[in-house]
Amino acid sequence: MVEENTDTSLTIHERLKYDLDPLLFCKEQCGFDLSKFPKQAEIIREFFKQDDAGIDKYKYLVLLCGMRSGKSTLVSLMALYHLYRFLILDDIEKWATEVLKKPINVKSGGLYWIVSAKSEQQALQTLFTRIDTIIKDNQERGGMFANENYKPDSAIGHLKFRRNLNVLCGPSHASGLVGRTAAFVAIDEFGHMKNSEAGPDGANYLFKYLSASTMTMDTFGKVLALSSPVYVGDPITSKIEEAKSGKLPLSVWYKEPTWVMNPYESEEKLRAFCSDEGVFLRDFAAEPGYVDYTNMKEKLFANQDINLSLEMENILHDDNHCDEHIRYLGLDPAIKGDQFGIALSRVDDLTGNVIVDGVTTFNERLKDENGDVIKSKKGELLDAEAVNNYVYGDLFDRYPNIVASSTDIYMYAELLQRISERVYQFDVRHVLRKEYEDFKGSLDFGKVSVAYHDKLYKELRDLELINDKRVDHPKMGSKDIADAVVQAYTLANENMAPRRRRMTVSKAYTIKR
Repeated sequence: MVEENTDTSLTIHERLKYDLDPLLFCKEQCGFDLSKFPKQAEIIREFFKQDDAGIDKYKYLVLLCGMRSGKSTLVSLMALYHLYRFLILDDIEKWATEVLKKPINVKSGGLYWIVSAKSEQQALQTLFTRIDTIIKDNQERGGMFANENYKPDSAIGHLKFRRNLNVLCGPSHASGLVGRTAAFVAIDEFGHMKNSEAGPDGANYLFKYLSASTMTMDTFGKVLALSSPVYVGDPITSKIEEAKSGKLPLSVWYKEPTWVMNPYESEEKLRAFCSDEGVFLRDFAAEPGYVDYTNMKEKLFANQDINLSLEMENILHDDNHCDEHIRYLGLDPAIKGDQFGIALSRVDDLTGNVIVDGVTTFNERLKDENGDVIKSKKGELLDAEAVNNYVYGDLFDRYPNIVASSTDIYMYAELLQRISERVYQFDVRHVLRKEYEDFKGSLDFGKVSVAYHDKLYKELRDLELINDKRVDHPKMGSKDIADAVVQAYTLANENMAPRRRRMTVSKAYTIKR
């Protein structure tokens, strides 16, 4: 795609060699030497192959591979390489007329590189963050993105380059993304999305309508679906079959185990890490077995470390601790009235990360004359008045700047009324699956720090994703502290500033008497 132009920030020699070999661009401008990852090098070279007329051969890439494969980094490099190809063009409209034989209006409508995932938070923390980090590292080294011709204006989820070229972090539903002209679309964790044609959050619906946004660009409009598998017949394994059978024209596909994609993760090491053969085959060998998806349960935190902070002081274990931070309070009374989870969070002023430094359950406050915790019997009701006095009296006295609170629907009526009159936002509802997934992603990427608590760790480890729809605890288990922590995290993550008092109550709202 090299053409003569007046831009001297990259030499003609550099542009020529990058056009001939994308791996040189990855190494010199992005700092990634893919010679150490031969399969990834093969994929990027194959996907950007051109015919004798200089037209890209492939439009679609379907990539099914095991976890820890480095697929998100690979796709980020592809996005940046493809973006580079358009950044160096002097006149994109002229190029489109000559090469595509059709007009495109970039100046007013923009041209987009869209990264999407199962949730917007996940897309932001994986693909978009990797792209943004690579660009910033390049700028620190004095690379091409340090030059004014290529330096983007940066905002959360949006990088805007000259000539109205944009990298955009998109939501996981098509309604927020369609209607744009896209040169590049990447859908991460495609296999974990809803396996449905209908509805804007269905995997195939999203693939179809995002693909449509690239049609003006012909094979220069790239569409990538990437994921580890979940089960036979999930969206990513189905898309692989489409590509293999020729039903997805202009496509190239790969199905690779983790150790082929990433030589630093050996098969032996991964087998030692995962004792269950079925899970190993699915998560690392990219070979899912048949699963009855209508009754499927999987651990929400399967194969992910739950990094709770042992060093952080748990402020709710110290009855004398107090501070004036802006605070967010998560509460979760159990449906049987025998447990009550409590969590306090705040936003770190320096990093913007969420800190959940208060984690407890009211049951821990039931102590005998020696100060030892009285183990309450399962099903034994808590004293509602004692809970009210602790939460509204003690906690609000010690942390006067609690500005928002969220609780499950089974809440004591008096406490609900008191809190609703005290804070600026009060939500009464169930914790959503999306909120758990956002919390999980933030925990994995170090965007949230949580004080260690034995029961919280066990609850998180035992959490199950039921039928790919909801998060619940196993039989005889609980998630009262986990729900409270996720509620406190969600409020802080939304960075709620004091605002008009409001209260939202679920239609299923139940007063506990």
